Amino acid sequence: MTKYYLVLGGYCKVGKTTFLKKIKNDFLDEGIHVNVVKWNNFIFYDLNGDLKYRNYIKKYLNDGNIIIMCYRSDIEISFNSISSWLEEIKDKKGKKIILLDLYNKRTELRDEASFYCLNNGYFHYDLDIISEKEFLENVISMLELNNNSNWWSDWWKKICCF
Repeated sequence: MTKYYLVLGGYCKVGKTTFLKKIKNDFLDEGIHVNVVKWNNFIFYDLNGDLKYRNYIKKYLNDGNIIIMCYRSDIEISFNSISSWLEEIKDKKGKKIILLDLYNKRTELRDEASFYCLNNGYFHYDLDIISEKEFLENVISMLELNNNSNWWSDWWKKICCF
């Protein structure tokens, strides 16, 4: 069985760990700079958003199959810090990058984030529109279709129910 490494990164105190606990509240390892959760064939790395741990977390960002950058659209600095996190990834080719808004209300910043994703080839999700379970189903679909040369259009059709 293939193991997939999903990395949750982003500014501190936006709710990354809370989001992960809604999926599975059984952490394999709780560390200062990373929490590790295993769920089915997924291993989640929940990275500490504090700048003082940035050197420790580069490895996780570069090893992950899917990078999930979490922010809250009511905390502007959490969105503005995303580009510096993504700069830590040496080779983005082959990685799926997702921006996930953990705030449950629509804001202007969310629209800016959607536009940012569109311009950079990233994906964008809002937890007030999609549940944690639906989000994970979409990520699984993304991984399953990844070996297909038309994975983007197939994934989009599956999500949009065409």
